[in-house]
Amino acid sequence: MNDIFKRRSIRNFSNEEVSLEDINKMIEAAVQSPSARNQKPWHFVILDETKKEELMKMSHGAQNLKEANKFVAFVMDLSLSNPEFAPLDMSACVNNFMLEAYNLGIGSLWVGVYPITERIEYLNNLLQIKEPFQAFALVGLGYPKNKNDFKFLDRFDESRIHVGKW
Repeated sequence: MNDIFKRRSIRNFSNEEVSLEDINKMIEAAVQSPSARNQKPWHFVILDETKKEELMKMSHGAQNLKEANKFVAFVMDLSLSNPEFAPLDMSACVNNFMLEAYNLGIGSLWVGVYPITERIEYLNNLLQIKEPFQAFALVGLGYPKNKNDFKFLDRFDESRIHVGKW
């Protein structure tokens, strides 16, 4: 549970390089996420700093990737028998990926792509993703400059819990 409570979005990264071996561990954790009808809509594109400038042009939020040194684009397969569940599966997949990043001491920052058409098209074009596949999310990776960035923030709010009725 420590991973769930202390994982945070990291925006300030050190120069220490994230290894491909560690990214593969994150992907191994990512694909253990639940998947409706076991469709497993996920694909991954691993990118290094050579694409950083172009990735940062995708959106205002992508500017926070300036110190990251590795990136993973999450790509969703929409050719499945029930593609309407793919975004749910992909969200769980990204979350598992970031939890494993935290477990490895690596910071992550999820930049939303789906469902914003302009961002989907931008990343699809940049990475040459063709239908029936579609960009879903982008995660920047790096070791946090400040290890204290991984800290518990109490977000529990009892007023949001409803029992038996709204």
